[in-house]
Amino acid sequence: MKKIITISIILFWVTNIFAQQIIPVVQTGHSGKINHVKWDETGRYIASADANNDVVINDVIAGKQFYKIKLPGKAGISDLKFVGENLIIENQAEYYAFNMQNLELSKNAQSFLNQNLTDGYQLRGGAVKKKGRSLINKDVFVHFTCVASHPTLPFVIAGDEKGWIYFCNKSLRLKKRFRTHQLDITSIDFTKDGKFAAIASADRSISIWSLPEIKFEKRLIPRSFNVYGMDSHPSGNVLAFGDELGFTYLMTFENDKITCEGIDTHNGKVNDVVFTPNQMCVATAGSDNRAAIVDFENMRPLQYFTLHPSTSKVSQTFNVKAIQDRATDREATKLLFDENVYSVAVSPDGTQIAYSGGTWGKPNPMMKVASIKKLNLNKTKAYRKKKGDAQGLSKKNNTHIFHQLYFDDEKQFWGLGENYDEAQAFKVTLTGYDETTTGSVKGGFAYSDFDENKMIIVDKQEKNMNTDYLVKRDMRTGDMFSCSGFNITKTSDGNTVSFEGHRGYINDIEMIREKNFLVSSAEDASMIFWNLETGEKIMIVYVVDQGKLVLVTPENYYMAQGDALTGLGFNYNGRVLPAEQFDLKYNRPDIVMDKMGVYSPDIITLYHKAYVKRLRKSGFTEEMLEGEMNLPELTITNLNDISYKTKNQNLNLNITMSDDLYEIDRLNIWVNDVPFYGTRGLSLKEMQQKTFEKSIDLPLSVGMNLIQVSCLNSVGIESLKEEFEVEYESNSKQKPDLYLVSVAVAEY
Repeated sequence: MKKIITISIILFWVTNIFAQQIIPVVQTGHSGKINHVKWDETGRYIASADANNDVVINDVIAGKQFYKIKLPGKAGISDLKFVGENLIIENQAEYYAFNMQNLELSKNAQSFLNQNLTDGYQLRGGAVKKKGRSLINKDVFVHFTCVASHPTLPFVIAGDEKGWIYFCNKSLRLKKRFRTHQLDITSIDFTKDGKFAAIASADRSISIWSLPEIKFEKRLIPRSFNVYGMDSHPSGNVLAFGDELGFTYLMTFENDKITCEGIDTHNGKVNDVVFTPNQMCVATAGSDNRAAIVDFENMRPLQYFTLHPSTSKVSQTFNVKAIQDRATDREATKLLFDENVYSVAVSPDGTQIAYSGGTWGKPNPMMKVASIKKLNLNKTKAYRKKKGDAQGLSKKNNTHIFHQLYFDDEKQFWGLGENYDEAQAFKVTLTGYDETTTGSVKGGFAYSDFDENKMIIVDKQEKNMNTDYLVKRDMRTGDMFSCSGFNITKTSDGNTVSFEGHRGYINDIEMIREKNFLVSSAEDASMIFWNLETGEKIMIVYVVDQGKLVLVTPENYYMAQGDALTGLGFNYNGRVLPAEQFDLKYNRPDIVMDKMGVYSPDIITLYHKAYVKRLRKSGFTEEMLEGEMNLPELTITNLNDISYKTKNQNLNLNITMSDDLYEIDRLNIWVNDVPFYGTRGLSLKEMQQKTFEKSIDLPLSVGMNLIQVSCLNSVGIESLKEEFEVEYESNSKQKPDLYLVSVAVAEY
């Protein structure tokens, strides 16, 4: 197995081109607790399955994710195994086969049985035991959750519920102990040759360790997360949304840029986001038993609002009646202990907040209202000060759980999404609120005009592939938007428009009418901007590292902010490559801006000129890059003869380059990131050959030399880089030349 350079978790969608398949990829991760991890026979691929029926396959050598699969039905994946070119998945006593060549998932695969790695080692609370020997946890109150015995090396690896990893010998004598993860260790597996271990955790990451040296190599961790609640401002220039980590975002559309800012708001998923009368302040509903007001001018939450008072895991654990009555009913228990605030709303004058959520060991769910007048939402940011947590006012006899709340005046709000096409009205009072009348969403229930972008929930059910689970109504036109499986359907005056392109269940949909956008978020960690009228996919947007945007067109042109580019790659012909290898063709901010339709023409022209200048520096023109995508191949034919250490100052490389469609244009060689042939490389254009061989004597520097070699074809596509290290041990004691380069300015 090659040395691990980089490893990341990436999700992708599929699109076809004429020559070969190319798939843009952005780093996302598991959507839930990882329960299983398995290596393939070669030690190149790792498959992992989580509690939400997501299966992720990572190409460890390439350092990227190979594919992500969503299995149908409720969570129930119990095991994984690579068999030939297939990954076999056991899910609720049914077996699925995922073909690694054609990327197809089929049912009725043959059953399998994996080797039991526990080898008689038993978990006993805070101890691991076998035949009178014990490994005791350093914290006696912390339980071990996983143990695996290496099949050939004298290693036992155990993990506990706090993320600590224990490396022991077969007699359970501790060798090393690390805390690489934050939550319980769930699964451990070894490569067939025994040189690497993969350790999975409930924190949705996987750590890779080399053995027998017990060296931590890399942690596979996502950089982009699922977006849930969204809201678009009536102005059409601002979109607010929240993600599964608890961050709240504000995306602003300007003539010269699109910006995105994130604020850490909740300890868990953000279920709902709505604008207040101040477009720089939003209200959020979290899965941590709280609603919040978030200020994007002061960049902080202004105030939290508690749903259930004094909730804790202790009250859940020691609720004797619940244990007795519901011990065998998982669904009932889940409903009884529910910390989610599902919906939130703010009155038009910015003085009241309402929020609705689940139950917590009590017969009824809870809904509350609270005054937010002292937050001064309608004043400048200097007047908006952070306040302490508020408890709000509730009604003991409330039985409602709403997935959307809506104020139509200062004192009246509506609850929606509990029953099909039903809107329930409430009046704010001095002691809380009173339930008043009911209405129909389709009938236009409210007494005031809806804003330009308002969509109201008609129905919300459990996500599934076959029926509508989220239905929203455009309150201005009456158009209906229905989500089923991974797709959205718009119904308008008897006509239907389909929006197809997500690779996961839809989480939310909103519209930006002023820009003719429908915006959807899904469990593939993407937001897609669609043409509201035609269903055309305009742009796929990912939020990387809590606020940096990656925008990709359906034609694979991309634009990335800051170092978000490092989170982008391409799955090409069964391999995942860094985006830099396709930069000349696909790194096109000018095309992305033009496609988005929100930038000024002058800005687009400037970016196009910058692109042409970049091409010119690389020795290409736009015309040269037209044509089908095809990846050239480069091989160092004497690579196996190169020693890791050498006393020769010059290293001989025999290089073969080929391309099925295009002529080889140039050769690039880097030594310790310094281009040997300059930034343009060695031109081979005059040779006019699709296959070319060259022998090179490469001078080495004293010490370690990281050598990278690649070639480009005539349309600017780079081959995979051959990369290896050679240490040059000089016999001469002469010191190398020292060069000093200084830069100064005459005036400040």
